[in-house]
Amino acid sequence: MIKENARGLNIPFADYFSASCETPVQRLAIEYSNDGLHLSTKGYELLAEVIYDEVFSKITL
Repeated sequence: MIKENARGLNIPFADYFSASCETPVQRLAIEYSNDGLHLSTKGYELLAEVIYDEVFSKITL
């Protein structure tokens, strides 16, 4: 719903959850977190990549 609203309003949207979750259990993957809740360094790196790819790379000046 948030993604659809963002598209309708022409607002950039980055879906970090899909990129970082363990599909069967729908929680943050251990690869990106030490405790399943807080991001590790690798999790923050992924977050930066997702935001760049979905938001900043599409900005035209």
